[in-house]
Amino acid sequence: MKERIGLDKASRQEPEPKSLIPPADVHPLMWEKPILPIANWYDWLKRFERARQDGCINDISSRIFDGFTVPISRLDWREPEFTYMDRIIFYLRLTEGRLVNYDFPDGKNIIDQNDYKVYWMEDDKQVSKSISKIKASLAEKAFNQLCQNFFKDRELYVDRNRFAEFWFSLLEENFYPHLKSFLRTEKGVAKNLRWSGKNSEKLSHNEEIMCDFLRKFTVFLWKWSANDDRWRSLQERYEIAERKSAFQQRIRETRIWMLELLADIRMLDVFDDNEKLLAKLSRNHIKVLRQVVEEAARQRTEDDDDVPINNGMSITEESFAHGSPSARLIIRWEILRKIRLAELIDTEINLSNKQERIAEIHFVLPRRPRQKLKPTLTH
Repeated sequence: MKERIGLDKASRQEPEPKSLIPPADVHPLMWEKPILPIANWYDWLKRFERARQDGCINDISSRIFDGFTVPISRLDWREPEFTYMDRIIFYLRLTEGRLVNYDFPDGKNIIDQNDYKVYWMEDDKQVSKSISKIKASLAEKAFNQLCQNFFKDRELYVDRNRFAEFWFSLLEENFYPHLKSFLRTEKGVAKNLRWSGKNSEKLSHNEEIMCDFLRKFTVFLWKWSANDDRWRSLQERYEIAERKSAFQQRIRETRIWMLELLADIRMLDVFDDNEKLLAKLSRNHIKVLRQVVEEAARQRTEDDDDVPINNGMSITEESFAHGSPSARLIIRWEILRKIRLAELIDTEINLSNKQERIAEIHFVLPRRPRQKLKPTLTH
């Protein structure tokens, strides 16, 4: 047995070391470690999570860029199943900065993440950015991808009387909370739409795409009616009967926070351009706009003690004089309401006059009595 082992050791040969220079027919990047394409969305998620845990900013940025180029369908039955909207939800959360975290080194007591910097090498140079700037940069990349692959070129109607199904999908139960979180305002300020149109004269291409989406979404919210089911088949009416109540509630809720969002990014002109849309604003909607006007007036007074207070003007009129779009919309709505009321009164007066004339014709003019025929003698 010992001899046999000895023979085996003697006959064993050490493998030749692998050459550091790849053969001529092999690409250098494929020599050490093969580069495999991203198979599907599940594979993309695993690579993104690996880059996030490693804290590799460049890899995270690359994954964000190619996330919409991979297929959604799974390759194996053991993989979890995803939908198109799952990818959109993931990117919405990326835009909010909720999925990009940095694991700080052990022993570091970080009080403010914004003051902590991350260092890495780019083109043989050391680059550093704070955590807040890194998150903002990655969130902007995710926002750009959403604009190009989700918000861009969405048609409002598929025919004359039918809204596109895309707008209904935004208010589905599984997707609606994420859309609301993305478009939310905190104390009247939009958190994720950072351009805030009032601060920049010219928007970027992707910001213009987002503005176009918001305009169409606003038209859908105020023009959709629960009774407008003419285009639906009988089967579809039965299928949505149970969901319609919840859908209507989401519509009413979305109208409120959309007004707050549009007021902050100065896009209330969507109602100025469409009188029918302006007429659909309710008293509750105007109440929301009045709160926006009052809050802006309060901040204006606190920021500038020299602002004159005109006791002869209401807060809305004073804010309108200062160029407030919300105050302008309120005044336009009140004027339109008075015009509609005057038209209604005129219509009722005209109808009453017509009824009086008809009554005069029937009851004032006397009816001619019937003449009795005299008997005639016959010979």
